[in-house]
Amino acid sequence: MSPTPALLHSLFHRFKGNISKVSGTKPLHPTRCAHTISQDNNSVLSLACNQRYLFSGSQSSNIHVWHLQDFSLVTTLQGHRGSVLALTVSKDQRWLFSSSGDGTVRVWDTEKLVCTHLIQSCHDVGDIFSMVYIDSSNTLYFGNQNTSIQWYDFSDPQSQGKAGEVPVIPMNPRSSTYQKSKFFESPSYEDLVEEVDRFPGEENVIKCVIREKNVCSNAHNGYVYCLLHAVDIPNVDGQVIFSSSGDGDVKIWSVQESGLQLLNVLSGDIDKGVLSMALSEDGYLFCGVQGGDVQIWDLETNQMIRSLMAHSDDVLAVALKGPHLVSASADGTIKIWSEEFEFVECMDDHSGIILSMICSPEYLITGSSDHTIKFWDMPSPANIYEPFRRNSVMTDVPSSDTLLYVLDKWISTRTISGNHKYKEECRRGARFLKNVLQQLGATSRMIPGAPGRNPLVYGRFSARRSSNVGVKKIPTVLVYGHYDVIYAQNDDNQWLTDPFKLTGRDGYLYGRGTSDNKGPVLSSIFAVYELLKEGLLDVNVIFLVEGEEESGSVGFVDAVEQHKASITMQIQSILI
Repeated sequence: MSPTPALLHSLFHRFKGNISKVSGTKPLHPTRCAHTISQDNNSVLSLACNQRYLFSGSQSSNIHVWHLQDFSLVTTLQGHRGSVLALTVSKDQRWLFSSSGDGTVRVWDTEKLVCTHLIQSCHDVGDIFSMVYIDSSNTLYFGNQNTSIQWYDFSDPQSQGKAGEVPVIPMNPRSSTYQKSKFFESPSYEDLVEEVDRFPGEENVIKCVIREKNVCSNAHNGYVYCLLHAVDIPNVDGQVIFSSSGDGDVKIWSVQESGLQLLNVLSGDIDKGVLSMALSEDGYLFCGVQGGDVQIWDLETNQMIRSLMAHSDDVLAVALKGPHLVSASADGTIKIWSEEFEFVECMDDHSGIILSMICSPEYLITGSSDHTIKFWDMPSPANIYEPFRRNSVMTDVPSSDTLLYVLDKWISTRTISGNHKYKEECRRGARFLKNVLQQLGATSRMIPGAPGRNPLVYGRFSARRSSNVGVKKIPTVLVYGHYDVIYAQNDDNQWLTDPFKLTGRDGYLYGRGTSDNKGPVLSSIFAVYELLKEGLLDVNVIFLVEGEEESGSVGFVDAVEQHKASITMQIQSILI
């Protein structure tokens, strides 16, 4: 009996080697520009789309609405008094949010194409560079020129147009004098209303103000250029927001009812402000920075694992399209990178700075200072695996069949330690093992190794609960192993079979790591899984698998010492 497709799809989507067998590092066909539209002699500063429309924000303060079916201009949304710097669409695609250099945020009904709300901060925030909307809490977050992150909760009574609910707030966070926001104050309020009502329908727009409690002042030491929302990132459950700034740092915030709680800081170079971000399903954070680099962070270990010298000028946008990373720059080029972070191709059809970039199901879409929007038809090699689900459940299939399938995939990953050429593949091999452990019911994570060295993989299977034995009395067994292998050269074809392809011959399995040490590690893991599945696991079992054994176990002792509180607690036996 073979493993079911659902099980295999869930287990192995995050193994990145599968696509390279189909396409390698070269696309099936070169990316081509399928269509170009012009935007009123104005730079295209921001882009967003739903299934029906493309929305483009301009330097002239207008938002153009384009029909995605025939690329025709549907209408122009007016109301902002400054450049439209950011656009985002709600998950249900009903609402468009826009932020501007005029220091305001507007909410637009995407069906009626009218403005419903106008939101202003309680402070002078300057330009509003970035936004994210969290549908589950109906809250909009935005990053500002004054280094703050602020948010507006649409459950606030203001959202219903109740003028009496205008908050009493200070005009300056350092001021002790409290007063009504100048946004609603006479005569400034009357002047604003006169300005707002110059467009048809503006009299129906609900005016709102950010409350003082919804301000995170000095979130960074520089402009907050980009915000990114995610759920259940590695080692962190729940809603999180990433913020990036001109100070070179990326901050990770937990979204709480009481506000934002800082979880971690990915410290960068103060001379390389982070201008754009994108997050992959497997926990890589890509950051476009000033000067032209793309930084790659592994959120399993919160380490910068690579910095691509991608462009000759600032990287203003990054995105993920299928298996590829796409970067766009002020140097006027768009570059595509493989899942191994190798350069694939470059498009230079724009004649100006690439200011904005998004992905629709059909196209990669870019906006430029050359006043055009381009729709790119990118190659999309078939991926036979469905998206990985963090909480997917193993189905009842023979473990022996699944074990062989997992071993086949793991053997094909060239986890050769001590060779910089295979550093990324070693990390993918570690991540693959971590995901297998997780799918089989273990608590798993990656532990940073020595600088420049491969991470360790930790997995823990917990014993079944018994009424006769207290939790503290359950013994714990630690199983040691390693996932790295020795280099195997087959250029002269002296091997009977490909060393990195699992091959069965005469009742034996052949392949690099089959006996040392991937095969034994997986056999032990699946044996424990069988006990767990049958309810017979009476001990806790910890797997500690390193990636530098073939290179002298560099950094192993230090890593264990740093994490021994969680690794070695109450261990009775160690199996090597």
